[in-house]
Amino acid sequence: MGRYYYGTIEGKFWVAIQCSSMIENYGGWINHDQMNWCGCSCRVDDDDDTYCSDCFESFDDHKQAVLEDDIELEEDGSIPTQEESCPGMEISRDALEETALPFISEKESLCKEWLEEFEISDEEGHEYDVSIKNGCPEEYLSTIADWCMLKQIQKYFDNNPEADECQFSGEI
Repeated sequence: MGRYYYGTIEGKFWVAIQCSSMIENYGGWINHDQMNWCGCSCRVDDDDDTYCSDCFESFDDHKQAVLEDDIELEEDGSIPTQEESCPGMEISRDALEETALPFISEKESLCKEWLEEFEISDEEGHEYDVSIKNGCPEEYLSTIADWCMLKQIQKYFDNNPEADECQFSGEI
């Protein structure tokens, strides 16, 4: 049980501790009207795009994948899209630096005091493992949860210096 997020970072929101919209508290935003391509489920970034250029070499390649999935094309022959059930979340490198990094720095000692283990993977998704020391006051858990996720985002940007945004979808 829990609410997952996936994309450039992956993981699970802390049940009954962490708000799914926490990214908005640190300069990020949530797109509740996100549309995804049928055939690959990637986000439609530009309404003028006719196919997903991240996954397919051409319109015809994307069209073939859609048809192989037994999905009908739109009446005009275009690739169909669908509304995303999990809204897109995003934080820019600038927002991380301006809003999240000061929080990370300010809460570092508190979090390290109560974290028994915290390790972020270098693998795609940069998932993290965490364990909290016994006796951690309940009022610290939300702060620790946010700190862990922001450290995960920071690691993504550190490992991807060309990236301007960290994008993921999350169950609300």
